[in-house]
Amino acid sequence: GELSVMDDAIFLFDKDSERASNYTCAIWRSLRAWLGVSFREPAPGERAGFETKPPNIVVVVTPNVFKHPQVKEAFELAVTQKRNIVFLHHIRSGCDLEEEVLKAPEETHKVVEKTLKEERVVIYTEDLAEQCNDILMSKLNLKDQATLQQAHEKRVHDRKISIMKNSAKIAKARTMAGVKRKYDVCITS
Repeated sequence: GELSVMDDAIFLFDKDSERASNYTCAIWRSLRAWLGVSFREPAPGERAGFETKPPNIVVVVTPNVFKHPQVKEAFELAVTQKRNIVFLHHIRSGCDLEEEVLKAPEETHKVVEKTLKEERVVIYTEDLAEQCNDILMSKLNLKDQATLQQAHEKRVHDRKISIMKNSAKIAKARTMAGVKRKYDVCITS
């Protein structure tokens, strides 16, 4: 048969909410470029429930996410299977993270509280997707953590270099234009 690669993680999200579905798909797209980690592609239109085979379960926290029967069911199963659970808080959805996750089934509350206490939470916003993805990676149990760490360090380094180059360009442009400032700042790392 066909060889299927085991996913590292899967998103649990509110399939009934178009906003939550689009948001989860957008996160998945931004993560596709990451080497060494594979997320199951979210399928909002799929009638079947969520699988909990992957070792990491990322719950996309939006208003009333635990009211969705498939989310509730998969979450209960993931807790029973002792999966690594991460709450990804959609900050713009305007919901209160703690309030939402405590709507999870009663028997999972111990795990919910442990997840919060251990800060396995990512506050996610699309305009800082790269940084949010870095934080998300650090919360997952992954086989190849070292490779991901190196990639993360390279991105941080590249980001600092581009800030310094831009800062130097601005300072040079001001000098060329003869703009006199009381305080002229050039950012260094």
